[in-house]
Amino acid sequence: MESRGRISGNDLGIWCDDQQEGLSRIAELVTRLGSVPAIQLAHAGAKAWPGTERPVAPSAVALWERHGVPEEPALGELDAVVQAFVNAAQRAIAAGYQVIELHAAHGYLLHQFLSPLANFRQDEFGRLNLPA
Repeated sequence: MESRGRISGNDLGIWCDDQQEGLSRIAELVTRLGSVPAIQLAHAGAKAWPGTERPVAPSAVALWERHGVPEEPALGELDAVVQAFVNAAQRAIAAGYQVIELHAAHGYLLHQFLSPLANFRQDEFGRLNLPA
């Protein structure tokens, strides 16, 4: 989804076009063996691997000391995160995946937006302002 959203430095990803070809070979094999290729798109948010890029989260709140304080994106920057999900989904479809699951649990980014422990935003993406 985004390289800065990896939970570890060795995560498989689909955040750039170069990754699509290898994943298409997996989807093709799964289909050839009679199953349905599925992919999960995830963004770890504040739980992301503390690599070279600063993690992004709903609010600038460190969930664990080892991860440090994530970046709280401005409204316009959130559009880029949403677009990264869209781009990853489009790559997955082009690679032959027939099922796409968005990981929105276990403290990952989408879950963090719903959590009173991670989301202190006062704008329309604030936890209390999200539609039910």
